[in-house]
Amino acid sequence: MSVCPHPTAPALDVDWQNNTTFASCSTDMCIHVCRLGCDRPVKTFQGHTNEVNAIKWDPSGMLLASCSDDMTLKIWSMKQDTCVHDLQAHSKEIYTIKWSPTGPATTNPNSSIMLASASFDSTVRLWDVERGVCVHTLTKHQEPVYSVAFSPDGKYLASGSFDKCVHIWNTQSGSLVHSYRGTGGIFEVCWNARGDKVGASASDGSVSGTCGSRGASPDPRAAHFPVVFKTVQSGGHAALSMTAPIPLGLLGFPASAICSGQASSKVTYNQAISAAAAGRVRTEAEQTGIAYEAFIDFPKDADLA
Repeated sequence: MSVCPHPTAPALDVDWQNNTTFASCSTDMCIHVCRLGCDRPVKTFQGHTNEVNAIKWDPSGMLLASCSDDMTLKIWSMKQDTCVHDLQAHSKEIYTIKWSPTGPATTNPNSSIMLASASFDSTVRLWDVERGVCVHTLTKHQEPVYSVAFSPDGKYLASGSFDKCVHIWNTQSGSLVHSYRGTGGIFEVCWNARGDKVGASASDGSVSGTCGSRGASPDPRAAHFPVVFKTVQSGGHAALSMTAPIPLGLLGFPASAICSGQASSKVTYNQAISAAAAGRVRTEAEQTGIAYEAFIDFPKDADLA
């Protein structure tokens, strides 16, 4: 079933509230909450004054966070049908946001819920949403920050920036725990399920792993994908396909793989490197200002241990 809540503008992000309801945001500055089986949005939130880059449901599914090029974060209440917090602190566009896996509706109920925001002003901010205040400003990055991710227990936050650095932060103190410098601008970071490793994808086609809060060196088995993209422009969308050599001998993977994907103005990376064991790893690259994503299929019995 197809739903088109933003008929006149690109939709930049989507996030499921549950199995049947999701929210979407767009360059049209609107946020729509849609339900499968309904031909129009069940709720529409308006208040941003520039394009909305990302939306995320909190663990309870009752609050929806949004961030925008207008440099604000907004928290929308499903119960009250309105914006309950308008958070302003960043000095440039806010690219993405993430909720912590903490609070009453999580496996970490004794820790307060937090919201992290990543901005083109090179900072990451941690917010106490209940009070509507910024509790920590994380300032070690030198370029726009594209991605943030909480560890499964919520005690640490990973951030990735176009300065090629991945930083690991203590969420309670705001202190820097560990830094890793890669070979390309970092687009996405993600923790593994155990919370002891962080995967990072970069602009040079590399996907690297580091040992999270323990501060170990980057995994020497990190995969590097030297890729060349072909694009076909049609109706404002670019499709891509490629076949590329992949030097993954240390991992026991084949020497080449066929990749395909769909160009997107918004790229997400929801799995750590260890997801290759399940048969799929994603790489990302940037060419002529367009962000591309491609999936590379590997044998399902691949061993990354």
